[in-house]
Amino acid sequence: MLTSPPLLLPYTVPLSLINSLNPTSIILSPGPGDCNNPNDTGVSSQILKDPRYKDIPILGVCLGHQIICKELADILEGLTLDKEYVGEDVPGEFKGGYVGYLNYEYKKYCRDGSSLNPDITVLKKACEEMEQRGQVRRVEVLRKYLKEVEREREREEEEEEEEEEEEEMGCFGEVRQWVVFDHVLQKCFAVTLDEQSDWFREVEEIMNDSSSSSSNDVESSNNYSGSPTFTFNIEPEQYKRDISMIKEEIKKGETYEICLTNNLKFDCPPDSTDFGLEVYSNLRSINPAPYSCYLNFNEKEIACSSPERFIKIDSGVAESKPIKGTISRGSTQAEDSRNKLTLQNSVKDKAENVMIADLVRADFNRVCSQVKVDELYAIESYETVHQMVSKVTGDLEFGKTEEFLKATFPGGSMTGAPKRRSMRIIEKLEQRKRGVYSGGIGWIGYEGSANLNMVIRTVVIENGVGNIGCGGAITGLSDVEEEWDEVRIKAERGIKAVTQAWRGKGGNEVEEVVEEGEGVDYVNMGSKPTRKKKDWRDRVGALPYRK
Repeated sequence: MLTSPPLLLPYTVPLSLINSLNPTSIILSPGPGDCNNPNDTGVSSQILKDPRYKDIPILGVCLGHQIICKELADILEGLTLDKEYVGEDVPGEFKGGYVGYLNYEYKKYCRDGSSLNPDITVLKKACEEMEQRGQVRRVEVLRKYLKEVEREREREEEEEEEEEEEEEMGCFGEVRQWVVFDHVLQKCFAVTLDEQSDWFREVEEIMNDSSSSSSNDVESSNNYSGSPTFTFNIEPEQYKRDISMIKEEIKKGETYEICLTNNLKFDCPPDSTDFGLEVYSNLRSINPAPYSCYLNFNEKEIACSSPERFIKIDSGVAESKPIKGTISRGSTQAEDSRNKLTLQNSVKDKAENVMIADLVRADFNRVCSQVKVDELYAIESYETVHQMVSKVTGDLEFGKTEEFLKATFPGGSMTGAPKRRSMRIIEKLEQRKRGVYSGGIGWIGYEGSANLNMVIRTVVIENGVGNIGCGGAITGLSDVEEEWDEVRIKAERGIKAVTQAWRGKGGNEVEEVVEEGEGVDYVNMGSKPTRKKKDWRDRVGALPYRK
């Protein structure tokens, strides 16, 4: 029911005007026109892509309804990814585009086999051709196998239809102005694709205020009563039974490897403000990682300290760096060297790693040419762990970013191999939505470049409830108790960050975190980096893109 008359605006008004009005509901009715033509859709498409309007009622009339169907059917559909950048050489790789995340559940849009590499001959077609040429006399056994595969696919599709429900696939917001911090030069840059002199002045004022403030660490003033309680979604004994069940599936030939995960849930402190940001500040101190990020979508906060790259696309080259194999850093140099050598020589970790590298290579081959495994079993060392990493690259044609994302999502290191069958087994065992965890966070540029991480080592807070995903790859060589220990180890950084934020302590505190109810002991120590003054030196106005 309308409590006041609606405000009528032309569809050509800028999004900034809509934002300034703080609407509680919107009716989209541009037209007549084409929902694929920006000149006809105007601000309507921008509203649907903006995370601020994700949870308010939006009604589409005529062309407006067509725009809603087009924009919301698939979160990647309709993104502009084929423009040529002709602006200044701005700092950083991002030149404008879309920033956000894909939930693990976006996988349902990524199962179309139509994008198979044309050089790959489908098995059924190959059998028919060989039979016609007289090269194969008896293919009954193979045909029975193919029919069983088809029946299995039909059963899976029926299950998917039964499970079909409204669920979030992810969220991307368009970014046309941003600030870049260069931590090496200790400079920051304001970048915009539009004429925004007022915005430049606003950013400059903020940065000048920041420069005049103290450079000392600023700890949270919050100190909430009580302490957080963490509860596993899958109880330890059930998780161990699931591991044993996966090993049986591997013996039967149903899969080679499955990434089984668990989830720790906790309630956030009441009336907490900036709790997610405090968690992130602690997390990046406790677990420094190259693909860390913090996103705030009002009701949802994502604090991520991922060490793993899902995909990168730059200058026609696609890259993925799957991680499989983790071991803690040693407390002494000698112990650290031993741990690193143990990981390098681990038969189990190498088996996990090569299977996922091969899966990623196969995913790349669906879209890319010149696919190579540039690195296999490489060891990368971080603040708290050593990790076994492989690197896969391939040449990607301009304009195929969306197709590539759908061919590779979700990342194989969080599913297992073969991917499709492993995901079905995961659904039956985990019986929950993974959400952001196991998906991808990052950016997709107007010109088709992209950089997304693998969402691990992450705390997600939504509507006062927090979740910490944790898990590991299960193979035929897996030991049940060791796999459960790995789950606990991977969860401890998030638990530490949450507990310190709760108690109003920074990452330089040393304390023991005990999970209530499970008796799990987590002890860790991190060091909080000193915040340094940022000097305001440069501002960059990027020129527009062109088709």
